[in-house]
Amino acid sequence: MPEAFVECGEFVSAVRRLRPQWLRESASRESLARYHTNRSDWQDNFWGRSRRSPVDEARINAELAGNVPDILRVELHERQQEYSEANHTIESVRLDDPSIAVATEAVKGSGPRRNMDTWRFNSADSFRKNLNFWEANSDTYKIWLEPFVDPQRVASTHDWLDFWSEIEPAEMPSEWVLWAAEVLTPLAKLNTGSPYDLQLTNYVAYADLFVSADRRFVHLVNEIADSAPFPIARAVRTWSEEWPETLQDIRPAI
Repeated sequence: MPEAFVECGEFVSAVRRLRPQWLRESASRESLARYHTNRSDWQDNFWGRSRRSPVDEARINAELAGNVPDILRVELHERQQEYSEANHTIESVRLDDPSIAVATEAVKGSGPRRNMDTWRFNSADSFRKNLNFWEANSDTYKIWLEPFVDPQRVASTHDWLDFWSEIEPAEMPSEWVLWAAEVLTPLAKLNTGSPYDLQLTNYVAYADLFVSADRRFVHLVNEIADSAPFPIARAVRTWSEEWPETLQDIRPAI
């Protein structure tokens, strides 16, 4: 399933536990039809098309992604420049460092500034935009959110941030892992595939083993795993010393 489906599933589950009043009493027939049609397509038809016409399917997905990879690429290069100016390296940056892990933000309206985990602020801002179903760029998330969450029921900005402060990281592992990847990725050499690496990290929270030929990406996943507050996949590079044993372990599943 696409990363948006995974992220939205985590979000809806958290809303059910913490803010059930934000849920719709009933979904429209149209929104449910879109949800199930797209879910069925990703579970079956997408893979069939990818086997038959991989080039065509890659082109379609690139069109659906729009300018998101370009935006991510710019953001990664900007952060890399900030790291360079601060003399940060992969050895010096720690995900539990308060200067990285904690953010202070002003809340719209009255009230004091708030301190909260950076990943929570980032996710709160991202999902606030995703819940704006009238924005064209939110359509991908609209498919997975509209049948369940009513944006009109989401109360004040304060309650929105309260919701995010109450979430356990293990409830939304994809959000924490994505934040960690955004922090660590610019510490290595960036290339044209770096924005897509961020998307791939979405899946390591739900896997036991992540296999890749990309030495840099394997290192990234294992760095994240060392600091993650919940279990995520162990990454192994093909043809490394661990590869023969790993291949033997996964062969029954291939």
